Amino acid sequence: MAHWFDEFRYFSPSEKRGIVLLLGLILVAIVLVILGPFGTSAPPVDAEAERLQQEEYEAFMASVREVDSLRRQPRTYERNYEPRTYYTNRSDYPRRSENYRQRFETSDSVLSKEPQLYIPDSTRRYPQKLDEIVVFDLNRVDSLTLMQIPGIGSGIAGMIISYRRQLGGYYAVSQLAEINLDYQQLLPWFEVHEEDITRIPVNRSSVERLRSHPYLNFYQARAIVEYRQRHGSVPNLRIFALYNEFSEQDLERLSHYLSFE
Repeated sequence: MAHWFDEFRYFSPSEKRGIVLLLGLILVAIVLVILGPFGTSAPPVDAEAERLQQEEYEAFMASVREVDSLRRQPRTYERNYEPRTYYTNRSDYPRRSENYRQRFETSDSVLSKEPQLYIPDSTRRYPQKLDEIVVFDLNRVDSLTLMQIPGIGSGIAGMIISYRRQLGGYYAVSQLAEINLDYQQLLPWFEVHEEDITRIPVNRSSVERLRSHPYLNFYQARAIVEYRQRHGSVPNLRIFALYNEFSEQDLERLSHYLSFE
């Protein structure tokens, strides 16, 4: 120890200050390490916040247990009335609640619970089928009138009306074959008038408007518009007879739906 002090005297003043500062820092670090756990104080505990947090947790767990108990319970239903009655013949339907009460001796409470099971909707009307052939205009007839024709229900009537809207009108009854209908059976019931057809103005319509027609695809519509851009107005359909996009059948069908004014 005395030998170390002898050597310390030979250091320069700046070196002595550095050594003393270093020793002081080491001493302070040792004191902080020893007294650290006892010198720092824990933050104060908020008792009210801790209580609210515990209440929220308990309420959440109670709701979880309630849902779990409901899932485990078997489903039970109170049924204090007669089972449903199904009919295979429309003529067997009781038409009024009084008739049903007389036939089945059912109380008013049963009829008030599920009347739709026993009493058909008397407000619904079905078109009565025609007994003899009546000729209708295929381009003007409505769906209810179509449903009066034997063999045509609501689905087929909707198909006929929808395809008529897409075409712009029928020019022949045989076009019904394009929606998979046997037009031969329907032929005696219909007539068509071409003046009721809505025609597309070729020289003023865009590609999108032309291709929206069932008889025109994208390539045919583009060929028409490109001809207008190169040569001006389209005078008639015969100029497309040599185009690969058009067949003779296409030109014949389109002649009923295009105008060139």
